[in-house]
Amino acid sequence: MIAPLGLWNYAHGWVGLGRQFGRVEAQVFAPGYIADYVLTCIALVTPVIFWALARGVSRIPRKAQVLIWLTAPLVLYMFYHATHDQVQANWLVPLYPAFAVAAALFAQGLRDRFTFLASATGLAIGALAFALAFFPGTAVFPGHNPPNETKGWAPMIGQVRALKAKTGAAWIATDAYGLTGSLTFYLPDVPVWAMTQEQRYIFRGPIPAALCNAPGLLVTTGDPSAQTLAMFTTHGAPEGLVRRAGTIALDRYVATPVQGLHGPGAPACGAPTP
Repeated sequence: MIAPLGLWNYAHGWVGLGRQFGRVEAQVFAPGYIADYVLTCIALVTPVIFWALARGVSRIPRKAQVLIWLTAPLVLYMFYHATHDQVQANWLVPLYPAFAVAAALFAQGLRDRFTFLASATGLAIGALAFALAFFPGTAVFPGHNPPNETKGWAPMIGQVRALKAKTGAAWIATDAYGLTGSLTFYLPDVPVWAMTQEQRYIFRGPIPAALCNAPGLLVTTGDPSAQTLAMFTTHGAPEGLVRRAGTIALDRYVATPVQGLHGPGAPACGAPTP
């Protein structure tokens, strides 16, 4: 498992390891993410299993305590990460099997009742998560959050297409990984290219030269940064976009007409077509 990762990083200038270990750099202290981290652990392990784990950490057999110590480094690192940024739920996946086994060792005397409660709670949380994410109606929670990632895109894409037609844009530029993926999915007939984190898109190669010289529409999460705008030779007046589910605003974006991707820090352009 480790060898392919090492070989790929060696062949690509250690870009993967550089990005991952770059997360440990000192950043602004933001303790609000700590509560989010703790609540995520409790919810995804399920409250019943987390309760058994908390009760049983000091009571499970000595030989089984290795499960706790093997996960301790990741738990502590994620706590550190939560002091300055959000811990994504999928990052915690390696913890869950060990947590479940440790909780089960503690709850052996409560086997039938514990198994029922743990299973029922897990199924209920899973069903609620799917309902919040895929229910096609009005969003339950406003703002930008995981359950709203799939909502409100149809009218939003309509706004983008209208602006694209109005400005004569041949392609769309973005400044965020998630936004790049969403626009690529919902606009399969329109070239979408990210202006940031080029290392994520090595597999795509350079941006076609024809697009680098063509009018484009820069769609950003919030106002575009001066650094991003400087990548283009010219840029026009920005217009606001809102992704909504019914009357609830889920996220806000800014669309700016741009052209000439040749400024400092711009992604590489491919060779012109002969």
